[in-house]
Amino acid sequence: MGSRLLENKGAILIRYVLIPMILCFLVNCVIYWVTQHLMSGVHHHDFTTAFDRWVPFSPIWSILYMLSFPIWAFMYFYISYKDYHIFKTLIVSDMLSKCVCGIVFLLLPTTNVRPVLTDGPYRWIMENIYDFDLPYNLFPSIHCLISWLAFIAFRRSDKIDIELKVWAFFMASAICISTQMIKQHYIVDVIGAVVIGEMIFAIVNRRGIYKKFSFLFSK
Repeated sequence: MGSRLLENKGAILIRYVLIPMILCFLVNCVIYWVTQHLMSGVHHHDFTTAFDRWVPFSPIWSILYMLSFPIWAFMYFYISYKDYHIFKTLIVSDMLSKCVCGIVFLLLPTTNVRPVLTDGPYRWIMENIYDFDLPYNLFPSIHCLISWLAFIAFRRSDKIDIELKVWAFFMASAICISTQMIKQHYIVDVIGAVVIGEMIFAIVNRRGIYKKFSFLFSK
């Protein structure tokens, strides 16, 4: 009986949680890499502001930047456990927001100038971040978008304690700050991500658009 119960729970986890999350990841990869390939060779805009030049380069923030990936996984899994309605809204908002980002990437390709890396304890991390994530498709920041969407989901749920909502806010904010401190993104990229995330989540939740994607969460 116990083993059968565990098997059923495992099947539910894969079907209703893991598969939607994997789809989010696949949509992310397709939009990010395909648009980058399509826009290679065209002029890219640089939205550097005086604020961006004022913000110092601090590679220690690369640790938080890399930790954002397991943090996202935890937040998505947690919301699926605590509030499945909000989880469905989050998944659909995630994919639709990235589609909006893809349109922006095509219409307004962006780039930035990264600092020259010097020897130090964080150089290896920074080199890997810069090599893997080239300075294109910056506006809006998908890194900040995912972080903020997860926070919105925590904020919108009535089933999550206020302490965790505050934690989610600080984590999303800190991840956004990390993109600035390691010069991976500029401030307009963060603002664009927050605006798109708030708008898409509100529309999907208010109009029940996630119901049109019910096939993602059913047998």
